[in-house]
Order: sequence, then structure tokens, then C-alpha cells
Amino acid sequence: MKTVSAQLRGWHFAVALAIVGTLAVGALAFAMSFTKLSRLAILYNVDETQAWMFPLIVDGLIVVSTIATATMNQHRWYAWTLLLTGSAVSVAGNGIQAWVTTESALAVGIAVVPPLVLLGVTHLTMLLVADRPTPREITAPVETEQLDLEPVTDAVTTPVENAVTAPEPILEHITNPSPRRAASRELVNAGH
Repeated sequence: MKTVSAQLRGWHFAVALAIVGTLAVGALAFAMSFTKLSRLAILYNVDETQAWMFPLIVDGLIVVSTIATATMNQHRWYAWTLLLTGSAVSVAGNGIQAWVTTESALAVGIAVVPPLVLLGVTHLTMLLVADRPTPREITAPVETEQLDLEPVTDAVTTPVENAVTAPEPILEHITNPSPRRAASRELVNAGH
């Protein structure tokens, strides 16, 4: 049976691989979507010096809102709305650019894959990170030894006559319970 630390190491390794994969696949998908969306912006009269901003805005919204959906506790509906809106704009933009330039349904199908992949791998990694196993979920069962003990029946239940009890402690006012300070105080009081 795996130990807790071995299971956590396996989880950390899986998360690290997923993050590396997300960065690699996401960078490729982003690059392809970036090309399509910047060409679309130029096609519809956005200045060439600013056309590169359009894909950063659209696909950047997908990444940021995906992270927000995985980490926010309140107002998650807003993050989900932005995520769905950014995804729809990216998919539509990629598809429109492919249709306008080729008039091919196949080209449209190919063009919409990168933004969908970017959305999917980013969201999947965020879910994996958020799904960290808790110690309660991964603890191994503890084997206990059964002891055959007999119940105690000879216990004394009546008070013992003439029993000696411990004296009540005498409490003095202690200003500082530190052992060094107490030892110093004793030396000062003793005249040293």
C-alpha cells in the first residue's frame, strides 16, 4: 500500500506534467489562434500596428477567466460568463477568418480547434491543481493489535479511612515564569 508521501509525490508529478503539457500545447494553440485573430482584425480594418492586441485580449481572457473559475469562491458566475464569452469570441473569430479567406467548412473546422484546445487544457490543469488529495483521502489504514484484557472488577469504590492527602500548593505571586529570570531573582535576593 502506498504511503501518504508517495501518493502526494505522485500527485505533484502529475500536476507538474500537466502544467508543462498545458504550457506547451497552450503556446501552440495560442500561436495558431493568434495568427487567425490578428489576420481577422486586419481584414476588418484594425490598424496593422494594433492587430496583434486583439488575439491577446480575446485568448488572454480565456486563460484569466479559467484561472478565476478554478480559484474564486464568490461571484464565480462572472468568471464563467467571461470564460464562455471569450471562448465564443475566439472560436467565432477563428472560424470567421477561415471562412472569409477560404470558404471551406473544413478550414473552419481546423481553425476552431486551437481556441478550444487552449480552453480545454488550461481548464483541465486548473481542475487537477484544485483536486489535490487531502490527507484523509490518502491515509493508509492503520493495523491495530487486539489485546485480550479482562475487565477490572476488584476496584476500590469506597474511600480509605485515615488516608493521607497531598497538601494544598502554596502559590506565590510570580511575575515572570522564565527559569533564567527566576534563578537571577534568587541570586539577587540571596545577596550575590
